[in-house]
Amino acid sequence: MSDAVVLVVDDDPDIRSTVRAILERDGLSVIEAATGTDVDDALSRRALSAVVLDLRLNGEDGMEIAKRIRSRSGVPIVILSANDDVIDKVVCLEIGVDDYVTKPFHAREFSARVRNAIRRNPQQGRNDPPVPPAPSNSITFGDWRYDLEFGTLHSQETGEVILTTYEHKILRAFVEQPRKVFSRDALLDLTAGRDWSPFDRSIDVLVAKLRKKLGDDMKQPRYIKTIRGEGYSWLVNVSTARLDL
Repeated sequence: MSDAVVLVVDDDPDIRSTVRAILERDGLSVIEAATGTDVDDALSRRALSAVVLDLRLNGEDGMEIAKRIRSRSGVPIVILSANDDVIDKVVCLEIGVDDYVTKPFHAREFSARVRNAIRRNPQQGRNDPPVPPAPSNSITFGDWRYDLEFGTLHSQETGEVILTTYEHKILRAFVEQPRKVFSRDALLDLTAGRDWSPFDRSIDVLVAKLRKKLGDDMKQPRYIKTIRGEGYSWLVNVSTARLDL
């Protein structure tokens, strides 16, 4: 991970300096940006491994910047914000953000979460759509191959589908224990903790996003079933595979 490059976006130079010191201490290279224009320029010019983004920039909405990043790149996005509001967190889930860290934060935990987002990303520092990785620790269900290491889905019809960190954690829990009923609380505990997903609605958003990516119909589900008053259950068995789809 020594060649990983992280873009830190914050309009406070002191925050940028602090984040830079934390990440560089753990072997990551850091470039800085203070505005959305700086972000656009960096995405165009550099191969990025992750973006650390503040939601409240002077004169700009970090949510809109995150949407713009996600529309053009699968690079992991880690939000770093003083705002602990659940609505912001849910909206970030819907955008496809990979993690959400609130200020103040613990330096080692923050660095670990950034490095984890980078490690899971099959792009390995590329800003363009990723090339499907070679099959590794993968399983199959329906028409899908699911790579447990990289958190990606692939089918002949759809091609490569990238999961966010939390989609990956929930899907992995489902496929490793098919037909088990998971309560929302259990799924909350499987994600990065309630600091990120503090209310049931966050899990509902994640499950809805998974269903969309899988092409699953909530009314006639093939994969994820809603158990009224209890939670969710995975409907199909899976098999281990090393397939070149």
